[in-house]
Amino acid sequence: MNPRTFPILQYLIVIVIVVLTAYQIIVNGSLTHFLATSIIISFLALVNLADIYLNKDGDWFRYSLLLLVAMICGTLGDFLMAGIFYITSEPVLNGIMMFGLGHLFYLLALRKKSPLLLNSKESAALAGGRVIIRNLLIWIVFVIGILIVFYFTVFNPANLAMGIAALLYGVLLVTLLAFSSTKWFDEFSLWFKIALPVGFFFFLFSDWIIAVRFFVDGSFLSGPIVGVTYIIGQTLIHVAALGERIISAKQ
Repeated sequence: MNPRTFPILQYLIVIVIVVLTAYQIIVNGSLTHFLATSIIISFLALVNLADIYLNKDGDWFRYSLLLLVAMICGTLGDFLMAGIFYITSEPVLNGIMMFGLGHLFYLLALRKKSPLLLNSKESAALAGGRVIIRNLLIWIVFVIGILIVFYFTVFNPANLAMGIAALLYGVLLVTLLAFSSTKWFDEFSLWFKIALPVGFFFFLFSDWIIAVRFFVDGSFLSGPIVGVTYIIGQTLIHVAALGERIISAKQ
């Protein structure tokens, strides 16, 4: 395939995702539409990686490879949550495990692009580690925030074991939100600085709705909102780097 065909294919895939998402909002789309959209986002991640490989854009290859693996875990998590297949008898627990694995791959991807996870040698080169301290403070604020939200909206002592699992998962996801938010201080385009953290925010918001439904109120924000916010979040995460590369190439 000619490398020049990839931008067209990527745009077409994003358009398909937008159309399917709009359809789910308008007609309260089915689980089938949601799962199909999740698969399409995984395909977008694969096309992004192929584009980077064929264009020899080595700076983004590892990042996009890890994003592809994370999205595959996300798609598998969607099927687990839907009860299509099982690891345990509890779909929510299955989803937590698979999405948690995916978040670890997202974390490894951000390791390449975030000074929050630099090693000591790199830290010494960054103003004596002041950047690390700043970003750790950002992370602490985010974690405190998720703990407060969890306690007042999700915590249910009658289901303590699952609650602990959900809290640990929430801390992992909010860590990704914190890491991506540090992009405001890095040399990236405005698009990347906005799209990446907003994507992780929508991801977190979608999972928070699921948690409230599972632990507190099964009718909370009924309709396609969980699927739609999840799709928006995952899509933004995967088009953030795509947009960054396009903007950088034009400069």
